[in-house]
Amino acid sequence: MIVADAIVDPGGTVKNAGVSAGMIPVALMGVACMATPVIAQQFPVKPIRMLVSFTGGGENNARIIAEKATELFGTPVIIEANGAAGGAVAVNNLMRAEPDGYTLLYSAAQTLLFRPYLVKNNPFNPIRDMTPIMHVGEATQSVAASATLPADTFLEMISYAKRNPGKISYATTGIGTTGHLVGALIERLAGIQMVHVPYKGGTQSLPDLISGQVQLSFTTLSSFIPMLGKGKIKMLAVTQGGRSERVPDLPTVAELLPGYEVPPGWVAIMGPAKLPQAIVKRLGDTFIRAANMPDVKKRIADVGTVIRTRTPEEFAATIGRDFEVAGQLIRGAGIEPE
Repeated sequence: MIVADAIVDPGGTVKNAGVSAGMIPVALMGVACMATPVIAQQFPVKPIRMLVSFTGGGENNARIIAEKATELFGTPVIIEANGAAGGAVAVNNLMRAEPDGYTLLYSAAQTLLFRPYLVKNNPFNPIRDMTPIMHVGEATQSVAASATLPADTFLEMISYAKRNPGKISYATTGIGTTGHLVGALIERLAGIQMVHVPYKGGTQSLPDLISGQVQLSFTTLSSFIPMLGKGKIKMLAVTQGGRSERVPDLPTVAELLPGYEVPPGWVAIMGPAKLPQAIVKRLGDTFIRAANMPDVKKRIADVGTVIRTRTPEEFAATIGRDFEVAGQLIRGAGIEPE
């Protein structure tokens, strides 16, 4: 602490404070450096708002993690789900938030990595505009068909599509999503023509898939779990690298379609840009603990997401690499921004 004896003349002017002017900024810098760790120790002192860029099974996973994080923080983590515009609305709300740790985003690679390449005038860049908090894991993406489609397997669907160009329409959760990229890759590699029908979320397309208004749907496996075994849809394949423990008999697209390269498929928690590192560590440590609780891992695995947490530093490296891979896949598929 700096103590100074000041001499003040009758006009109120300080004539000698016993401290040089140059010492004051140094002292203030010391206070500022101490302030962030202290704030982080006390954080959070009010509810944390977690924006979710999709609905359906992914939203439920976010709620499961938020419930456990609420217990660990001792402060509510409140979920606000908005899958509009392929998740872009939720991302834009994050970008407008103060970098204080009280507004976070639960989102996926399809929104953060693909959308900047696939949507004209996209306003965000995941490297520039966000702070990585935690890599949650990988959401199993899958291909489902309407029971009305005269094909029972993935290869039968390809054969039917070749005989009927333009007759198959496929639903996704929006332009610039993983489903959109997977559909375009399958079209190019299999030499077929399909019609892309973007929806606001995976669950919104289910009634149209069941009725046969759309013949295929490319979205997370969790969106289809409630329909399994009811004869209303047919599961054709998973689009990620390995088979799902939830449906181990379901083949991967890579097993069936030569040249298919698996797009990044993680889900994650992000903060606004310029979030102080002490707050990032507090958030990351707590959410990693929450996600790795045995009951949380089991509940989330049951709907098709594998928990594989990574620290903020590890995740930052993952985003940079995957952002480049996404661009390469999109350009290789010949997809133009819409």
